[in-house]
Amino acid sequence: MRLIALIWMLLFGAPLLAQEVTNNNVEQALEDLAEADELETEDDSYQQQLSQLRKNPLNLNTATLAELQIFRVLNELLLLQLINYRNLMGPFLSIYELQAIPGWDIETIQRILPFVRVGPAQNIVEDFSSRFRGGDHSLVMRVAGVLEQSKGFTPDSLGNTRYLGGPHRFFLRYKYVYKNNLQFGLLGDKDPGEQFFKGAQKNGFDFYSMHLFARNLGVVRRLAIGDYTVNMGQGLLTYQSLAFRKSVDVLNIKRQTEIFRPYNSAGEFTFHRGAAITLGVKNWYLSAFVNARRISTSSTAQADTSEFEDFVSSILTSGLHRTESEAAKRLNSKEFGIGGSLQYRTPRLQFGVNAVHYQLEKP
Repeated sequence: MRLIALIWMLLFGAPLLAQEVTNNNVEQALEDLAEADELETEDDSYQQQLSQLRKNPLNLNTATLAELQIFRVLNELLLLQLINYRNLMGPFLSIYELQAIPGWDIETIQRILPFVRVGPAQNIVEDFSSRFRGGDHSLVMRVAGVLEQSKGFTPDSLGNTRYLGGPHRFFLRYKYVYKNNLQFGLLGDKDPGEQFFKGAQKNGFDFYSMHLFARNLGVVRRLAIGDYTVNMGQGLLTYQSLAFRKSVDVLNIKRQTEIFRPYNSAGEFTFHRGAAITLGVKNWYLSAFVNARRISTSSTAQADTSEFEDFVSSILTSGLHRTESEAAKRLNSKEFGIGGSLQYRTPRLQFGVNAVHYQLEKP
């Protein structure tokens, strides 16, 4: 019966699907989502994820709910319908079988079609052995600047400028990616006005970031070393990945992404530095992370009855260290954090407990 239905979709559904794909409205859908979020950000991780999936489409026969949540144009109800259909009917025989999933229409399929495929599951041993030799290397180097001279670079009567460094921005990123299973890389970023290989920045870039991120290592579902993001509790606890604001699609208000994601963007604040791991056995998932890094803060001396005590009056998130006062506040305080999540998930039930704890070096 399923074979007859598939033949029917191939004969009559495929031409319609092909016609829609030719229109290629994927970029327009992403632009619509971006317009719903007015906040400017240096986090281009979502764009990187989609570019990666174009080269290495996600296998719908083995993808978990957490992996499918990368498609933020799809709400979780549609993703659960896909998983329920796969559990009931077995692995997909063709990409055109998506038309048989309840609630999935041609427009929905067209949005994710360039990023998915169907095929057999890969052997774990063979998959691990090929991770370090079958991936893609990428190197991005960028120099940018504004033609008009900013006020901070205008010399005063003594010939000094307010900003310590030059007016150009330098950006460097190397990344190795094997499908959706392994990723590691190095990033360096210098903002306009910051010093470069001199003064307070004798090591070159103002901001360095390194990461190693692996998926699907048996019971180890996620492993992050270096810089990564944590997303728990819809932002009530912590949510560091890119999140779109509400749009005409009301169901997309719910934020959906993996608990841990690799971090390889130029923003200097919204990430953790340390290690994180997710273990999965049957329907149980245990995630834990540890974070230890230095952050930039403004400190104020407060007088009490006995002595003067320094305390943090604000945490600086801009990542700009152009002037002497900004450079003096650079990475002047330690931050420590631990947290975790225990989840039980089935197609019909999800239950979870999250906990986080953060502590600063100063009160």
